[in-house]
Amino acid sequence: MTAFVLVLVAAVITAAGWMLFELVPPTRPGRRPAAVAITAITAAAIIVILFAGTAGGRLQTLQGIFALVLAVCGGAILTIAVFEHIDSGADNPFGMEAAGQVLRGGAWIGVLERVAIFGTLVIGWPQGIAVVLAVKALGRYPELRNPGDPAAIQAIQSSGPAVPAGHRPSAATERFIIGTLVSFIWAAACAYLATGS
Repeated sequence: MTAFVLVLVAAVITAAGWMLFELVPPTRPGRRPAAVAITAITAAAIIVILFAGTAGGRLQTLQGIFALVLAVCGGAILTIAVFEHIDSGADNPFGMEAAGQVLRGGAWIGVLERVAIFGTLVIGWPQGIAVVLAVKALGRYPELRNPGDPAAIQAIQSSGPAVPAGHRPSAATERFIIGTLVSFIWAAACAYLATGS
């Protein structure tokens, strides 16, 4: 019951936060405290499940639904908070705005990625994660390998100090890898909240 309450609280906070942050420009800080709060509540729920087990029946089904909300909305908040933290460093020439120009649709791809990873783990088909990650990597390959795209170069140059030509593709690739790993880890943790295994 304690794990259910924690997952419910985290899901409600996350859904409300996600809706709020969708109305706020992405350059405005504020996601980091929300990310820390939902991560702490989620970690507490995982610890409770580790030591007390999961609920059964309808309660577990509801907990699974709330865990899915947490995976989708919380992953968005957490990923942006990680990128905000990275961007807060000194002279970052490839910020969130430039990444959005090169890797268009990243937020929606992240949502679908977390739903797919969550789903494959909940139904007991972890091999599906490889399919999800392969589709994402193959779909992004042209954007990650084409540093000469005029829109990408313009976005990178307008976002900060000049970037040497050789660093343009690696910056986008690093963003892609970081976002993918944050989404994957978060979705897997939320799937554990749904199943307890």
